[in-house]
Amino acid sequence: MVNLQNHKGLLSFLKYIFCVVGANSPYELTEFLHILITAAFSGDFVNNTSVKTQPAPNGQTVFNRLRGCTHAKIELAFDSILESLIKRIKVILRNRKVVLAFDTTYEPFYGDSNANNFWIHEYKPVRGCIGCFTFITVSIVVGEKKFILGVLPVPIHWNKADYVEKLIKQSRKFVKIDACLFDRGFTNYELIHRLKKLHVGYQILWKKDKKRETWLTKELKKLKPKQMKEYIKEDGYFLKDKSKHYVRTRFIIIKEYKYKNDEKAYDWVFATNRKLKSQMWYIRGYKCRWGIETSYRILDEVRIKTTTIDEVKRYFLFVFSCLLYNLWKFANIYLKIKVTFQTFIFVFFNTITEKIKRNKEPPDDIKDLKKAIKIDFL
Repeated sequence: MVNLQNHKGLLSFLKYIFCVVGANSPYELTEFLHILITAAFSGDFVNNTSVKTQPAPNGQTVFNRLRGCTHAKIELAFDSILESLIKRIKVILRNRKVVLAFDTTYEPFYGDSNANNFWIHEYKPVRGCIGCFTFITVSIVVGEKKFILGVLPVPIHWNKADYVEKLIKQSRKFVKIDACLFDRGFTNYELIHRLKKLHVGYQILWKKDKKRETWLTKELKKLKPKQMKEYIKEDGYFLKDKSKHYVRTRFIIIKEYKYKNDEKAYDWVFATNRKLKSQMWYIRGYKCRWGIETSYRILDEVRIKTTTIDEVKRYFLFVFSCLLYNLWKFANIYLKIKVTFQTFIFVFFNTITEKIKRNKEPPDDIKDLKKAIKIDFL
């Protein structure tokens, strides 16, 4: 029997984050966990969930437990839980180097943006919102296996290079890095400068800005369809401390290349220090990060709703969802069957609910979880 102790990972996370319950508190930590998993499963607000599952701590009581919590504490808790699972990750990886994919994800905000103008960004990810909270994440990509290694909240006017550097240093505690992949949102010469100093492989899908990058338009015109060219740009720069800092950058330019199941041919431009065999390998190497975008669509299925302007509470709820995602990935591997995310949360939710009803204790292992999963759900 495989003892994943899924609930213990989540309970440990809450123990790190939540302030200590007073001796006269009527609620156990497992009851708070129950509320959060129920809210995630139903995609509802914590307060609404509390009302539906009475007797239970109300929404205010749940969030009061975050009193004194900080970003650093949540970050440390996530790292600690990941560290407890890293031995299993290394077994899966068999000591191979991994590709890291960096991405930003957005939580729409509908209230008054002036209420927290340090953390609420102007970008509007969905119609009707007035801004968003933003998070940067880093994930391991090994074939179809993807795990979230780190997540940080980002304020407005954030420096991408600083946050990427921090996540790379965190990731190096867990895995050996082969390369880092970035989408167009990370088109940034300072980031390239920082990646060089960190001595990591990198591949950035470069934004084709016709006004600022006129050289790129000229180079693409010189190429025939499917042709690839290496271009060294000496005068890319970023501004810092009132000075220009020049960065020598190697670009791979590919014109009108159709990759496998693409409906049409595209121009591809990468800023990279990777030396790969051909056009196909550069595009294939980058496309493996697209599964990360799928993982965030999956995360949306168990996102706990909130209207709070408190960035710490937002960070806590987002990280909780990321932990659920990672546990699902581990469950798939150790159950040796493919379980959808919704099925996993459904069964996990029901198993914990029944156990808490009977003994006020969550399950000690995944035996019940394994029994509950039916083939027709998969």
